[in-house]
Amino acid sequence: NSSKGDANEIKGGNKVQSVASIVHGDYTVTSAPKRVELLREPPKINDTYKKLYGDNPLIPDSEFESLRDKRYCLINVWRNINPYPVSEMPLAACDAASVPLSDLVTFEVRYQDRTGENYLVGYSEAPEGQDRPHHRWVYFPHMTRDEVMFIKCWDSKGSDFAGLDLGAEPPEERKTLRRVGDEPYLASLALHSAFKDPTTPADSKSRESIEVRTIAFFDD
Repeated sequence: NSSKGDANEIKGGNKVQSVASIVHGDYTVTSAPKRVELLREPPKINDTYKKLYGDNPLIPDSEFESLRDKRYCLINVWRNINPYPVSEMPLAACDAASVPLSDLVTFEVRYQDRTGENYLVGYSEAPEGQDRPHHRWVYFPHMTRDEVMFIKCWDSKGSDFAGLDLGAEPPEERKTLRRVGDEPYLASLALHSAFKDPTTPADSKSRESIEVRTIAFFDD
């Protein structure tokens, strides 16, 4: 990704995209399990690993059957690739426990040969008697290329959606604000976005970063 905007394809690689400066989650309760199922099929047109695998699936059927009922996590690995620290348009993530499910908005992503879904998020009103919205955000300033950020895009065992059928709406009691405390809570996803840091110097160099999506299966 580049904060300069979309650029030409890198030789032997893929097109350089502008940074994503809208708050989003990469998967939904519908698209996450569908995406995992697609990994047993030949890569789609926009799948970057098609250049390596050709028409071969990422996970062969012989392996997939032993994995399909396991807990899985879709994880993005994000890294600065410049020799200098990130200053312009850094990446921030939202504490999942601070986001009521009622704030999530499903957004369709239409590709040439499939349809995916992301979550966007609505504005969070400040709770009565407080002057700050629900959502709690964190970021790691001035990340170097020796550091990486892991973004949990989906956890099939996450507290908010665990045990639901494909695309099912969570019950009303799950849509209320999740509070950090003694109650056990496992995040389903991490909303994230690039943002304009008001402390960024005017002469800062443009951000250049790379992101790789991974999947992990667990035996628990």
